[in-house]
Amino acid sequence: MEVYVRQREKERLATIGEMAAGLAHEIRNPLGAIKGAAQFLDPSIDRPESRFLKVIIEEADRLNRVVSQFLDYSKPQTVELTPVDLSVLTKKTVELLRPSLRENILLELNEPSQQVTVMASPEQIRQVLLNLIQNSAKALGDRLKGYIRVTIDIEGEGKNREALVSVEDNGCGIKRENLDKIFIPFFTTSPSGTGLGLPISQKIVENHRGRIDVVSEEGRFTRFMISLPVVSAGTANVTEGRL
Repeated sequence: MEVYVRQREKERLATIGEMAAGLAHEIRNPLGAIKGAAQFLDPSIDRPESRFLKVIIEEADRLNRVVSQFLDYSKPQTVELTPVDLSVLTKKTVELLRPSLRENILLELNEPSQQVTVMASPEQIRQVLLNLIQNSAKALGDRLKGYIRVTIDIEGEGKNREALVSVEDNGCGIKRENLDKIFIPFFTTSPSGTGLGLPISQKIVENHRGRIDVVSEEGRFTRFMISLPVVSAGTANVTEGRL
């Protein structure tokens, strides 16, 4: 009976998930029409209602981002894995983001002395890294001496070796009571956040047979750690994690 109840609950949640995804699709069409109508009325013209038209367009864009991220989270992901040099992929991602950060933020990369090869989808791992680094930048706020430290390392031996990528910052940290909630869809403490970035990142990493962990102390630091299985050095056709 207990197994039966659990199976019924899984089926119920799956049905709710399908309904939610269908609802998200249905929201997109009228949302596009609302935004198009507001743009047609031209909010750039100087008139009393222009500021309200701008609010409509901005909120329509925000809702569209939420819907798009929810659909990305809810749909099954097909992952095509290829041997990837994780160091090269991470370095290119850091170089891509560095110019967009505020001047008071130091973004540094600590690379290993040896090549770190994992089976991965470069674009999806890049998406996870981008999300974590951008979250760190937000957590730093106006801190005068903020840093984001990205470190790549290898742990374990033999078949149990894992690539460990950590993203650490000295920002506001995460409250202890929120640590167990940050991977729950739609949970966010940011007014502009959707609460889907971390759940999507977790799903991507788990689809790569890896895991993502976090340690944090409020007011001092936060460190996210991605663990992925390492491929043996003899694997051929290693990509460079092209962006």
